[in-house]
Amino acid sequence: MFLYHDHHTTTHRGSNKTSHKLINKYYWPNMHVAINEYIKACEKCTRYNYIRTKRLGKMNIIPTPNKVMNLLAVKINSAQEAADFFLDVCYHCGAPSKLITDQGSHFVAELTRAIIESCNTTHILATPHHPTSNAQTERFNTTFAPALSKLTSDQTLDWDEFLQHVIYAYNTSKHTTTSLTPIQIMFTRENQLIMDPKKMKISLMKPNEYYEKAKQSRVLFFNHVKLNIKHLHQLVKTRHDKNRPDPKYVKGDLVLVRVIIRTSKFQEKFEGPYRITNQIGSATFIVKIENLDNDENTNYTKQVTTADMKHIFSFEVV
Repeated sequence: MFLYHDHHTTTHRGSNKTSHKLINKYYWPNMHVAINEYIKACEKCTRYNYIRTKRLGKMNIIPTPNKVMNLLAVKINSAQEAADFFLDVCYHCGAPSKLITDQGSHFVAELTRAIIESCNTTHILATPHHPTSNAQTERFNTTFAPALSKLTSDQTLDWDEFLQHVIYAYNTSKHTTTSLTPIQIMFTRENQLIMDPKKMKISLMKPNEYYEKAKQSRVLFFNHVKLNIKHLHQLVKTRHDKNRPDPKYVKGDLVLVRVIIRTSKFQEKFEGPYRITNQIGSATFIVKIENLDNDENTNYTKQVTTADMKHIFSFEVV
């Protein structure tokens, strides 16, 4: 098997091609199984081969929040701005139960961490280079940036003058996920657009009726939105998970981790080995470098997801 797979004239071909070369010349019991296991445990194939299947791992749905602003996703540039923005949200809408951010230095700074903890908010850090863990922010950016670019020109730097215009358009547009506009969800009422015709008649309810009416409307709105979100999440998960491999990992496993930034086409696609030291989510792990001889930083750890990991297999001759 070494000669027909690892030799420089065979260039580590796959199971089918290697079996084809061996099958008419040799025979031993469970031949195909042995060839498959041998190639599965090949270190070079594991490090350098492309993954031809869908990205590994089933979709894990974040639980639907029970209240408006209960879960917050943000992306800002400095620790001071991040802290000020978070406090501004707290002052206007109350402290969120959970805050999801990327791992930028401004979000893990002592100032930001202290303020978030003082508000009894759970801070969740998204896995680097894994945008689906902060999908709400990433999806908003794909809508926000093109809309902003349509109002500005390449020759001017006036994009900040149109921020409120784009946000207003976003907040007054119906979202597919919720089937309502953000303003309807926040205030439980329709928003009168700037370009709408003036209403000729305005009806006002008695002050003592307003509170009960607002409570009833809020319950109806929230239940409607939650059902829509859960239904759409399930549809997306079903489509995402179809025919997708879902490997399982446990603490102590040896794995390889995908190389995010490659400087050459000949560079390995996966590096390591790493040892799983902790599991912090259903598909998120902390791994520590295992190859102590070739790595200067023997305590190096990183946060990765199953989509960027590979098992390391061994082959034993029986």
